[in-house]
Amino acid sequence: NDKKIDKKNELSENKENNNKISQLTISEIDLLIQQLSSCWNAPAGAVIKKGMVVRIEAKIKRNRRILENSVRIIDTNISQSNPFYGPITESAMRTLLNPECIPLKLPKDKYDLWKNITITFDYSIMKGYQ
Repeated sequence: NDKKIDKKNELSENKENNNKISQLTISEIDLLIQQLSSCWNAPAGAVIKKGMVVRIEAKIKRNRRILENSVRIIDTNISQSNPFYGPITESAMRTLLNPECIPLKLPKDKYDLWKNITITFDYSIMKGYQ
């Protein structure tokens, strides 16, 4: 019986260790956010209000470059009737393709975690919002 309990503990410890490995750390995520923030350019003349959000999905190659035709908007709270809808959402998508953001600052050894990525552009925290 003692052996069974030890095995269970061993399995749960291994599971915890695997979970730690299967996540990006906060510092890895922060590094990517800093990089993307510095590559984002506010569209000229667009009125960007605090609270506007654009969620983008993309596929990333092993060399940490975006697969160009994979970038798409999956969600936004910006109304399509907003005259700046196009410029704001396009600027978010362009950020991922900005040459200054290539390659993305992602850990090479965690490719399976970031090969498909969803990024939320929250204009409350991006520089350049009004």
